[in-house]
Amino acid sequence: MNGDDFTLMMLYANGFGVKRNYNLAINYACIQRYPESGFAVDVMIEELLRRNKSGSEEQLDLCDFAGTTFAISYCISMKEGQKEKARIRRLGEIRISMDGRQKAFFDKLREAAQDFASSSSRNEVDQLGSGRAGFVIDAEAELKESFLDDIEKCEQGVFPEYTLVQFTAFDKQLNKTYQAIMHTQTEAGSDRLFSTDITKSGIKEAQRTWLKFRDAWVKYGEARYPNVPTHTWKAMLTERRVKKLEGLLNSDPP
Repeated sequence: MNGDDFTLMMLYANGFGVKRNYNLAINYACIQRYPESGFAVDVMIEELLRRNKSGSEEQLDLCDFAGTTFAISYCISMKEGQKEKARIRRLGEIRISMDGRQKAFFDKLREAAQDFASSSSRNEVDQLGSGRAGFVIDAEAELKESFLDDIEKCEQGVFPEYTLVQFTAFDKQLNKTYQAIMHTQTEAGSDRLFSTDITKSGIKEAQRTWLKFRDAWVKYGEARYPNVPTHTWKAMLTERRVKKLEGLLNSDPP
């Protein structure tokens, strides 16, 4: 599949940055007229012909014609790429108001957040089955959206509220759940959990990146929001991590 041809088809079909030209759109669609593309190209061409005849200005979405798991994954990836650009832009806008010290901690936090999102989605999502690529992309996107949401709420003065007692309880539960996972019995010669392809070693890697993410949040929080107690950030992130690990521990499929 040549993504450039489909991109040009979309541009001319919808008039994005160029004058709408259905004939050119049809030509680029025809280049992809083979089963391996993963899209129902013949149906797409029929739709383009219909719109050309009627002079329709409806927007055409390539992903409406995705016919295989590969094509669907391609579409998920493409759309997530657009959302990621928006997230990066928003975080960049927030960064402008920071002083030099805060920016340094913020940059380290963003890097740690990216590392954790990538590691968790890669290592803590069951990738058995035809939709595995989409599952991984969705999981990483969810973590990135959560991070942006946290940052935006804090910038609006809406902070998480936890007590030191709550953090202590979450931290105790986190250690208990993590150890339970590490001591889960697996088949000989394998460290896979149950009948998934999630491994203990993968969870261990994700846990390491999560700890770095947590510590980076604490340092950033101390610099940007000095009136918020340190245990607040730890409690917020630890509670979420406990839920994730408990979900993995109880993920034995029927």
